[in-house]
Amino acid sequence: MDAEKRKRYENIAGDLVRLAGGRDNILGIAHCATRLRLVLEDNDKADIKKIEDVDLVKGVFVAGDQLQIIFGAGLVNDVCQVLAESLHMDSMSLGDLKTKANKRMNPLMSVAIIAQGGAVLGYLARNRKEAKARELCIPSFVSVLFGITEPALFGVNLRYRYPLIGGCIGGAIGGVIVYVTNLAALGFGTTVVPGIALADPADNGYVSYIIAHTAALGAGFLFAFLLGAAFDRKKETVTSIPEKSTEEISHQGNLPEEIDAFVSGECMGIEEVNDPTFAQKVLGDGVAILPEEGKVFAPADCTVEMVTDTKHAVGLRTKAGNGILIHVGIDTVNLAGKYFDLCAKEGQELKAGDCILEFDKEKIAAEGYDTTVCMVFTELPEGVHIQRTKEGRVSVGDKIAEIVR
Repeated sequence: MDAEKRKRYENIAGDLVRLAGGRDNILGIAHCATRLRLVLEDNDKADIKKIEDVDLVKGVFVAGDQLQIIFGAGLVNDVCQVLAESLHMDSMSLGDLKTKANKRMNPLMSVAIIAQGGAVLGYLARNRKEAKARELCIPSFVSVLFGITEPALFGVNLRYRYPLIGGCIGGAIGGVIVYVTNLAALGFGTTVVPGIALADPADNGYVSYIIAHTAALGAGFLFAFLLGAAFDRKKETVTSIPEKSTEEISHQGNLPEEIDAFVSGECMGIEEVNDPTFAQKVLGDGVAILPEEGKVFAPADCTVEMVTDTKHAVGLRTKAGNGILIHVGIDTVNLAGKYFDLCAKEGQELKAGDCILEFDKEKIAAEGYDTTVCMVFTELPEGVHIQRTKEGRVSVGDKIAEIVR
């Protein structure tokens, strides 16, 4: 570039550094075809409105943890080069910049996960005399230690509600410690026990990692335990009248209850799914279907009790009072709702065959995810079990199982 252009770009770079909060606030820089991308220590220090008025800037916005400044094709290359030189910093690849942006995301996710594990232990402490609680909670907590949350969330915390609240409080407390101690990660991936390998050792990072996780675990346990006491007192007040049997409480007690295919495809037992949480029936018995299309339908007359924020899983309550979880794909929680669209909402009553959600099967598979749709019977009364009636190729509405005594 000629001297006149360089001078202009140097002025732009100086304005950007000043308005982005100074040199010390800029952690990394990169660019794509049209945008300059900055990772800042504190996004709140950036004056976005004034950056929009900087020479040659066409637009500014924050996406995730990146401040993105639009310059246009070609121009952005030169501006990024001059800015990097003025900061004495190398321009990064977009992948490296994303890793830089996620430096705090990994420990924040990790303390949120361990807090849900603490909540599982809080629930277990309140129900330690029940063999079913021990069978459910112990393997769920072990999974949490390796960053696998679904057994804890779907098997315990969402089911009984108050452990989820306790876990969220514990995660918030752990997050405060992450922020106060400036805990960061060297990469993005593994969490909880294996995640300590990614902790940035700067500023006593390993010690801060242990403290944050211990606090989140302890807080999740404590608040779940205390909330459980409050829930139990409320339950005792409500049930002060003569207690009814499980069969009477179950709205209907209409068994056997027919369960139909919820997607078209190849039906198999849940133990054949390529995921230990489902295959080992940690959440309960069930069936799975390798889908031919991206639509999920109600397997019986039911009410939608729960929809995850990521839209990949729904909890249903059948007309006979049985709890069902439908989960689309394996590890698809990582997609954060991308490629999923809901057709139903929490509290909505559905007839067998009504659409619950849609998903883009091809795009999910293209990102490397198994698209198997699992249906788990998470809540069945004592003495009630599942009888599978059909495997192999099924169409929506085909009878695939019965809930029987």
